[in-house]
Amino acid sequence: MDDKTKDRLVRVLDMDETELRAAMIAVANGISVDEAIDGAYNYMRREAMKLQLITE
Repeated sequence: MDDKTKDRLVRVLDMDETELRAAMIAVANGISVDEAIDGAYNYMRREAMKLQLITE
């Protein structure tokens, strides 16, 4: 498995249900898999969650 595929797999496994659905809908509508994952994966929300956990 190449590095690009590993990175894609890590992001997909880290997605929540809403992100996964968004990516699947995008792929079904003809967007490339990479673009769909990039568009659906919300890394900013994850960073905000980490900060919120730290401050609580």
